[in-house]
Amino acid sequence: MYYTTLEKFSPQKLYETFIEAFRDYQIPVHMSRQAFEQTNDQRSVSLSDSFGAFTEDGVLVGFILCGVRETGGTVDVYDAATAVIPPMRGRGVASELLRAALSRAEERHAGSFILEVIKENERAHHLYAAQGFIDRRVLRCFEIGIEDIPAAGSHSDGFLELDLIHYASCAQAVALSYRPSWQNESASIRELFPHLTIRGIRRDGQWAGYYVLYAQKGDIMGIGALNNSPEVFRLLITDASRHTQDTRLRIINIEESSPLCSFLLSENWSVMIDQWEMVKTF
Repeated sequence: MYYTTLEKFSPQKLYETFIEAFRDYQIPVHMSRQAFEQTNDQRSVSLSDSFGAFTEDGVLVGFILCGVRETGGTVDVYDAATAVIPPMRGRGVASELLRAALSRAEERHAGSFILEVIKENERAHHLYAAQGFIDRRVLRCFEIGIEDIPAAGSHSDGFLELDLIHYASCAQAVALSYRPSWQNESASIRELFPHLTIRGIRRDGQWAGYYVLYAQKGDIMGIGALNNSPEVFRLLITDASRHTQDTRLRIINIEESSPLCSFLLSENWSVMIDQWEMVKTF
């Protein structure tokens, strides 16, 4: 077995290994190659900072895909996906991949390495803790069927389509009740902008709320309401349900302590999973 970066590896073979490795994941993963590549773009994956585990005859059996972002001169790294194909599990492959990625992050003089792990996955949590990661916060992932969303307001109730400039203005006026996780940060929204539906609502001449929807997947990447108004949240979600291309809406990685979590639970959204966000600082 040997470990090396992935920038020269076949994108098609990487995608095929991804599908094989995640075929028995706790949340089923059904993703086209185009969606896989868009997801990697969303998470700022750098293949020169990502590593694969290869058999001696060059077959990829595991990988760690790492996103890299620089803000204000500080480099942060994110574990966008780590997986090993079923026959090769239990051999320490994931541990070696993580060690390789951490070493590269240190070479980059990264400030932090961030990842998420499902709370029930105690084995993975122990692996990360042993490498110096600490729990930072609990993130909840929600979903609801479109047919279970009650109508709220009319379709044209003050909504405006937002470009990036107006989105920035709206987001500044209406603060989120939570800090977005890596995959939903503003950098991800800018990267995916051509594929997103971003709509805001105005009341009495000011922004009252907005949402960012990845319509193809039914993912709400961000949603904010002035003063966390339940009424505005309902209007936003109803409007998003009319623009999604999926049969369900999902809101991923909301801080457990956020007022939005309480609202979603009160509206009968289902909790898909809870995750630890873990971080290692250098």
